[in-house]
Amino acid sequence: MKTRHAAALSLCAAFALPFAANASSVWHQTDTEIGYAIAPEHAAGGKSRAQVDSELAAAKADPGKWFLAYRNLGTPGWYKQGTALTRDEVQAEVRNMSAQERARLNSIYTPG
Repeated sequence: MKTRHAAALSLCAAFALPFAANASSVWHQTDTEIGYAIAPEHAAGGKSRAQVDSELAAAKADPGKWFLAYRNLGTPGWYKQGTALTRDEVQAEVRNMSAQERARLNSIYTPG
């Protein structure tokens, strides 16, 4: 008897769950010809004008970064890699590289 009661309760919960999720959206399914009703009072609060203005200013400042951030793309490795070294410092680092390190890099990056 208890198993039937538990099974009936879980079945009712499974059928009621989609309707509970539907109650929080703006669109509601109805039995009319159009098939839905709109309830704007159920809409979640959006962004404030200040938030939108700040996002717009950031997007105008760096359009490439905005595109990569809001298109759900990963940032490629070549895109604005931050480095504190100047060109002269990098060239000095290459000149001061040990022979062992140079041979190791040549074995990695030499084709074939």
